[in-house]
Formats: sequence, C-alpha cells, structure tokens
Amino acid sequence: MLTNMLVITAIWMLIFIIVSGIGFFLLKMLGVTIAKRETLFSAFWLGWASIIMFLQIWHIFSPINTVALVIVLLAGVISVLLGHSRFETIIFNHSGNNKLVSSIFIVCTILFILWLANQATGKLTSYDTGLYHLGTIRWMQSYPIVIGLGNLHPRFAYNSSYFLFVALLDLLWWRSDFFNLSNGLLLSVISVQIGAYIFTSMTNKDNLKSYQVLGILLAASLLPYYFTLTNNTSSDLPVFILGLMVGIHVFKFLFNDKTHEESRLDALIIVILCATGISIKLSFAVFSCLAVVVVMFTLLIYKPTATQVESRFYNMVWALALSVLILIPWGLRGIMLSGYIAYPIPTMPLDVRWRIPEQLAKTDARWIKSWAQQPYNSPDNVLGNWKWFKPWLQRMVQQRLEVVLPILLFLMGIIIYLTSARAKIKSVYRDMLFLMIPIIALVFWFFTAPNIRFAGGSFWLLGAGTMAISIHHVADKKLLEIVSLSSLLLAIFAFVISARLHGWVVYPGPDQGFYPTPKFQVHQFQTRSGLTIFVPNTGDKCWDAPLPCTPYPNPDLATIESGNISSGFFMQASQSLAPGKKE
Repeated sequence: MLTNMLVITAIWMLIFIIVSGIGFFLLKMLGVTIAKRETLFSAFWLGWASIIMFLQIWHIFSPINTVALVIVLLAGVISVLLGHSRFETIIFNHSGNNKLVSSIFIVCTILFILWLANQATGKLTSYDTGLYHLGTIRWMQSYPIVIGLGNLHPRFAYNSSYFLFVALLDLLWWRSDFFNLSNGLLLSVISVQIGAYIFTSMTNKDNLKSYQVLGILLAASLLPYYFTLTNNTSSDLPVFILGLMVGIHVFKFLFNDKTHEESRLDALIIVILCATGISIKLSFAVFSCLAVVVVMFTLLIYKPTATQVESRFYNMVWALALSVLILIPWGLRGIMLSGYIAYPIPTMPLDVRWRIPEQLAKTDARWIKSWAQQPYNSPDNVLGNWKWFKPWLQRMVQQRLEVVLPILLFLMGIIIYLTSARAKIKSVYRDMLFLMIPIIALVFWFFTAPNIRFAGGSFWLLGAGTMAISIHHVADKKLLEIVSLSSLLLAIFAFVISARLHGWVVYPGPDQGFYPTPKFQVHQFQTRSGLTIFVPNTGDKCWDAPLPCTPYPNPDLATIESGNISSGFFMQASQSLAPGKKE
C-alpha cells in the first residue's frame, strides 16, 4: 500500500513540475515576471489549460498515445530547464517565514498528499464512470476523434475536454486500467494552494490578503470530494475547482491592492480558465461568461496610463487568442462527435450525415433537466409543473456541506456587512460585481438543471465571498484572525466527520494493492448494416468493455466506411432509441 502511495505521489509531483514549467514558459512569453510563490500555482493552472488546448487539437488528427505524452513531457522539461532559476527563486525563498512553522507546513503537506494518494487507490464506483467515462477515454486512446460517435452512445457526444487529460495521464501508469491520477492531482494542487493561504495566516498575519481569506473560507468546500471523487474520472470535480480558482482570482482582481503586472496576470488566468471550464462542462458556461464580463467591465471603467493601456491590450489579446484556441477546437470537436456545436442543446444543428437525430437530442436535454429536478421519473411527469420542487428542496437541505453551510456563511456575511462594515463602505459596485457572478449563475442553474453537480462552486463562492467582502470592508485584524481560525477548525471538524463516515484509509485491493476495474458480461448485437457492437447483458454500464460498446443498441446504426469503426457512425434511418435515464 505504501509503495503505491509513494509512486502516485511521485507521479503527481512530476506532473506538477512539468505542467508548471509549461505555464512559466507562457508567462515569460507574455512578459509576466512576477516571482512570488503564489505564481507557481498560477503557472500550473495556466500550463494545465494549455495542455488541454494542445490535446484537443492533437486528438483531431491522432489518438491520445505515447507520442502525445512524450511531446508534453519534453515541452515541460525544456520549459523547466529554461526557467529553472525562477523555480529556485520561488520554491526556496523562505525570507520572512518562521523556519519551524515552514518545516511543519511542508511535513503536513507531504503527509496530506500521501493520504490523498491512498484515496486514489480506491475502487471506481461512480455510476457515470461505468456508463460512459471509461468508454470515452478508451476511444480517445484508440483512435483520432471519431465522427458521429454520439450515434453509438449519446453521452459520447458530451465532448468534455477533461477526458483527454485523464487519457494522457493513464499512459503514465504501468497498469492499463488505472484512471485515478487526474482528479487526485487537481485536488492536491488546490489543497496545497489553500494550505499556503492558511500558512500565511499563521506566520504573516499582517500581509494576509482578502482573496487569501476567501481561499481559507473555501477550504471546507473540498471535503466531500476527497472521499468521493479522488478515485474517480468525474468532470464535476475539475469544474468545481476551476470555479473556485476563477472566483479567487476575480476577488483578487477587484478588491486587493496590486501591481499592474499582477492585474494582467489575474485577468489572463480568469479568461483562460473560464474558456477551459466551458470546454470541460457546458454547465460552466454562464458562470464563465459572467466572470469574463466582470473583468472586462472593470478594465473599461479603470483609467490606466498610456503604457498600461498598451501592455493590457497586449495581454488581453493573448488571453483571448488562447481562449479561442481552446473553444474553437472544442466546438469543432462537438460538431464532429454529434453534428451539434454543444450537444445536447439542439439549436444550430449542422446538415451533416452523422448528425444525431434532433428528436434524440431534445429527449436527452429533457432527461438532463428532469433528472436534476426529480430523478428516477419520466420527463413527461416532471417538466411543466412544480410538483418536483418540494422533494428537490428536501434533497438540497440534506446537502449540508455543499448547500447549507455556504448559505449560512452568506447569511452571516450579510449580517456583518449590514452592521459592522456598513459605515466603512465607500462604494458597493465591486461588491455587486463579484456577487452577481454566483447569484446569476445559481438563478440560471435553478431554471435549467438544478442538480448540485451542475452548480459548480457557485454556492460556496456566494457564501464565502459575502463573508470575505464583509471582512475586507471591516478591516479588523482581530475579526480576520477569528474567521481564519474558525474556518480552519471547521474544515478539520468536517474532515474528521467525513473520514468517520467514509473511512480514514483505503485498504489494499486484491490486485497488487489496487482494485480492478469492474467487468460486466456483454453480448454481441448486429445492426442492419452488419455492424457488430457489444451490449451489456444487464444494466446500462459498459465499463471497460471492448469497443464499440453501448447500452443503447440501435438497429439503424452504421459505420461511414463499412467495417471500419474509426471512420465514424451515422443513423441509416430516423428511428432511434431514447438515451435513457440520467444520474
């Protein structure tokens, strides 16, 4: 067990260095020379978004294979070598820090990541992992993007760029069925980043910034995911993390005194992470667009010098260019997979041979909305009335960490805002600009697909953001210390409760300490065109079955080139099966 934990931790550290190196190289190209320790995390997220951008383009022409992995690794190694002095300056600069506290923080960080690596060795239990995640990853590793793949399985048309990264990291492991590296990596990075904020609150209270207070308040939001999504392939986690990161950077952009160069970096990170989030999960689109609008609006009303105008324009052109390089390939991939830019939204269908039948797209969209409102019920019974609201509200109240706690933080923040902070507020426009992002995002979420999975980080950014804004206006160091300590104690308490519920550790599995991917019996189904596909004997999960596998066999399914599944799929007739229930 310990050996597996050490190996996973070492791989995460390697990936972090590689990805951060790529991010630093891009920052250097953009003329950003900030050498603060926090820049290391900004470089990681920028590098990660850049790798996803590269993989989206690469997969149009080639499978996600060892060649793609070698290119990414070489790019990272070269970037690290070119910028090694910057790495050394950031990592080994301990000036102003208590060496004993620094050592304790480093030891705690290593122990925590080892524990997280242990969680990554757990069983693959997510319903959607067996339903379509593993199938999506296998198609990515086996072939370049397959035209009309959504005709085989509607969920293959969901076009999440995150699975490209999961498929890439899977190639680092000696096992062919270990998909648990990606989520744990992202969780470890954001956890260490928030841990660094906590470290600052303990060692350098006078320099603790408002956005760092927001990060500390958000610490408890990660707890449900440590035990449920570390050993998982879910794209819900990266979108949640991206939401928190965008929120922290928007808060920093709006409220903290900073240099012009830091403002440029924040704007760059916000725009690129928003574009990446949209390419991962369509439910992130409204939140992302609002965040970008807030940044652009703030840039417009602020009157910079002529030099700042030039550098800001240069930086935003780069940010928008990189965003375009993320979103255009994403839209093109959507068209290739389904005949729609953003399936299952049935608007703007393209007149192509492989387009998923429009009725099926509409049915799929109805299932998503109805399942979010009231699962295990037909859309015909759920949509068009409000009978779903009461049981939905009861489910939301049971989401203590995901919903109830952030709402309590919101109410406490409002009380502080209206009492202690009110007299010190000179202008509320920045407060409103920040809070409108989660508020409007949640309103849209409620009327479209009100499942907690699709809310991203909006609940927590509303609650923790309101509290952080109030503390920012009060500017009371004592209150700041109390809130920071309370947030830390709350996170520890919630962690202990969650650990007692889920178990402190994952015990070694039967296969060299791991748990094998579930296997289900499948049978062959032949369509009218002579195409043979695999279908689960029971249930609707293919897991890691041979390709092509689908729980929804359609006799009208055919390949574009007879006998060649890599050529793509289309429907010979208009009839199609409904896509089934949503989790």
